[in-house]
Amino acid sequence: MANLAFLDTLSDPSIRVNIESYISAHPDALPIFKSLVSHLTSTSKRKQPDVSASVNIPIPASPPLLLLPALSFFVPQRKKLSLAVYPSGIMLVQQSYTSAAKPPDPASIVYSTDVASLQGYMHLSTPGRAVKSFLFVLIPDTTPGDPTKSDAIVFVIPDSASTFSGSSHPSGDPSDAIMKVFNSLHIPRLDDSTAFFADAHRGTKDGFLFFLPSGVMFGFKKPVWFAVQDSIDAISYSSITRNTFNLTITVVGMDPVEFSMIDQASFAEIDAYVKLWGLSDRSMAEEHRAKRALKQRGQDTSGGELIKAEQQWNDQVLTKDVHSAVDEDDDDEEDENFEVDEEDDDGGSPSEPSSDEEA
Repeated sequence: MANLAFLDTLSDPSIRVNIESYISAHPDALPIFKSLVSHLTSTSKRKQPDVSASVNIPIPASPPLLLLPALSFFVPQRKKLSLAVYPSGIMLVQQSYTSAAKPPDPASIVYSTDVASLQGYMHLSTPGRAVKSFLFVLIPDTTPGDPTKSDAIVFVIPDSASTFSGSSHPSGDPSDAIMKVFNSLHIPRLDDSTAFFADAHRGTKDGFLFFLPSGVMFGFKKPVWFAVQDSIDAISYSSITRNTFNLTITVVGMDPVEFSMIDQASFAEIDAYVKLWGLSDRSMAEEHRAKRALKQRGQDTSGGELIKAEQQWNDQVLTKDVHSAVDEDDDDEEDENFEVDEEDDDGGSPSEPSSDEEA
């Protein structure tokens, strides 16, 4: 009799009976089914959230200050979840949790974090949406100087949303209610009216690069990349063409991170941000270092790649002037319950930004 212990992992007994029957009639199929069940089991395990690792605060006995059911989240999971805000922290709960009158079932809690661990929050207009909506980003404390450790919370509030409750009796629209509660908990706001964004890529991952008074953020895939201004050592430009350029951000103690395929139309605004906040532009310094290195190697520095680089810089200045003249004349693996409709046009991520998450 063949060893069918591997079928113990199947939760549906009828499937097991059918497989056993088939293997009994076709013994050669045993290794195929064994491999298939093993693959499906490992895939299922990868998709399950690590609840024990992501739930960091005890469940309060008192009702939440604010409860908003079935919001569209991008991070830490891309699905519909309910947001429950307590004096001690924030919980993401399965969307079936809709009543603030009772505490959530522990098994339904997907993620939580305490208020003290948060750097702050952002309230941004959602990029790339036909239907007006607002994006909330909660940024936790990170390892000093290491924006890759940021396990943010990102969700969308449609402008038409109206269902919310809680013991704090918030008034106004949901966005205002959230901000009032966050402010009452002394969670700092990290953006203001000067915040702007540009479409960009980090490797093969497309998304949005936000320039904020508090720092620079790229999202919205896991993990969200956020570097506070005090940790930014320099910002430089490269791969400049008439249409696009790349931006490299160097954070103290970390390897430089390059963001590519940024439209030249965004250059003037980004460059003004770099100058306003005193973030060193080392682009020309890097070019001069490259020129010195070529000389030390005895290579001709009068042509080839150096000429191309210099021409790119000339093109940049020319393109910048052209854009200025034109401006004077012209006025981000989906869960099954993560849906798009006319009132909640979440689109999967603000640019339908893809997905795969970085480790």
